[in-house]
Amino acid sequence: MSDNSCNQSSNPSSIRQLNSYHYGKNISLLRFLVIFLAISLGGLSCFLGYLVFKQNRTDLVYFVTNTGTHSGIKTENPNNVSRESFELENFAIRFIQDGFAHSENNYQENIERALTVMNNSSRVTLKKIFSDDSLFQVYKESNGVTTVHIDKIFSDTTSYPYITHVYFKTDLKFLTSQGKIKNHSYHQGISLTMETTARCRKNPYGLMITDLTFLKNEEK
Repeated sequence: MSDNSCNQSSNPSSIRQLNSYHYGKNISLLRFLVIFLAISLGGLSCFLGYLVFKQNRTDLVYFVTNTGTHSGIKTENPNNVSRESFELENFAIRFIQDGFAHSENNYQENIERALTVMNNSSRVTLKKIFSDDSLFQVYKESNGVTTVHIDKIFSDTTSYPYITHVYFKTDLKFLTSQGKIKNHSYHQGISLTMETTARCRKNPYGLMITDLTFLKNEEK
């Protein structure tokens, strides 16, 4: 009787010890799983970072110049085509020369070349300037010649379509009926809105004028 009482009194204590043992074991196992997951996630992050770095290195392009070797930097553009400001400005200067500098011999050729790099709506603006052929008559009858001199030019490449402002001086020289040389000069400004297009022989810059607006004169 006493032995059974003794065994019964010790059972609750034994059960608590057993439960404590199992709890401690579960906590240790849970701690191990947390540490294992943290290490695994850290390793996975490092691996993915390495893959991204490797891909970027694969896409990196180097070019050689007189000053050394440089890495190319990829820039984002809504049309996947970027233009430097000097390209826009050289294109604009060529357009101004074609559209506003000519003589009897190259008048039609220059105008047609300027119209080639314009869309339909912007062509209307340029054609209106020479619609009455009065300037061509000056060329033909008075041996006239028009030249242009660029006063100022700057481009905005931060947005698209691109915009270039050109301020230039136009000089018209012709012979009077008395055989004297007369010079007529004036300043004007033009804003050119440009979009990219396919490059070709007639349009090596790959730019198209979509809007032509005359600006307030900026005389020196």
